[in-house]
Amino acid sequence: MDSHVPNHVCTIKQHQTNALTLIYRDGNDKLQKSERTFQFAGKRITLQQNWADMGVAAVVWDAAISLCEYLEGNTQLVKEKKLLELGAGTGLVGIVVALLGAKTIDITERQFVLRSIKRNVKNNLPLDVSTKVFVKELDWGKNYQHFQPIYDVILGADVIYDVDTFPLLLQTIHHLVKSKTILLLANRIRYERDTNFFNQLKSFYKVTLVHYDKTRDVRVYVVKIKQYK
Repeated sequence: MDSHVPNHVCTIKQHQTNALTLIYRDGNDKLQKSERTFQFAGKRITLQQNWADMGVAAVVWDAAISLCEYLEGNTQLVKEKKLLELGAGTGLVGIVVALLGAKTIDITERQFVLRSIKRNVKNNLPLDVSTKVFVKELDWGKNYQHFQPIYDVILGADVIYDVDTFPLLLQTIHHLVKSKTILLLANRIRYERDTNFFNQLKSFYKVTLVHYDKTRDVRVYVVKIKQYK
């Protein structure tokens, strides 16, 4: 590896390589657009995308849209709850959760993506709502100890795609999902490895399919500690 290339740039390039397959498989040219607009919680949300510079972390994947729609129809999971979003990307899900009445929402990503998320939050949330939003660095398997397991709901949209990150993601989930915490995962199942990850989750947690968005081929799962129903 070239010692003059910053580590975060190498990481971006690796994620770009891994995610190119997703683009071609999904046939989704919307990922290449510099800007996308959505309507959630009665508000128009415009997000900047930057695939060229930040790869997979700076675009809106279909699973994020499906998860937002699910939460919009199940606001009891959000209102007055403490939430955390894993691998937030552009921050769409976290922004929608804030608009739906979350008590607090920690929007987490790797360090090099945070500036982009903060810009999207600032551009789309009124001040009284944005004060409930905290954009924080969370690099799976590395600095998760900085986060106390105090959340009612943890969210993840299309965070299961790169097999190299699976052990780190699972380690982070083990730390954060305690007691009656609900983990909501929205994902398109593209490969056998994705199914294998969910099977691994089932070894530790109760995993329930609660919604299937057949238009986008996205499944939403509720994950809980097994002794809690």
